[in-house]
Amino acid sequence: DLLRLSCASERDRPAAAVRRSQALPGECILRSVAGGPIPFPQRPSVIRRRLISQVAAITVARIGLNTGYRMIYLFLPALARGLQVDPQAIIQAVAARSALGLGAPLVGSLGDQRGRKTAMLAGAGVFAAGCAALTVWPGYATFFVAMLAISLSKILLEPAGLAYLGDRVPYERRGLVLGIGE
Repeated sequence: DLLRLSCASERDRPAAAVRRSQALPGECILRSVAGGPIPFPQRPSVIRRRLISQVAAITVARIGLNTGYRMIYLFLPALARGLQVDPQAIIQAVAARSALGLGAPLVGSLGDQRGRKTAMLAGAGVFAAGCAALTVWPGYATFFVAMLAISLSKILLEPAGLAYLGDRVPYERRGLVLGIGE
């Protein structure tokens, strides 16, 4: 009689309650009649498997993103020859990409404002759109836009992905999980 089990999902609760909730989505909350919520998790094996798959997905996404972001330095002469431009033009695209980083504090906080998953999906979508555009319309102008898209996706996806994992891992294990994802 002193405890009540509540298993409401995120869509069943008001938005303010979702932000204040101490349990992860999909977990049940054991509420005492006196007031405060007591987390009552699902089976540990289910939570562990879900966490492992989330860490793996974010790590794979970051590997692809970092490869697209950093490969420019290694292949700069080959890219200049392939696009039939001077290497200085490729360097200017890299400079513009780096200048976009000045807006990172504003754009990177999208995960805090709109949700971690939203920012991660937006970052992955921008990355895919930039790479697809370069594949369909190869040329220097598209290359320049794709470089900016890759930089924007890095700004969106990386902070949101690390914060997403940080939200789901107990403090004692957070360093290990974030280190694996790094």
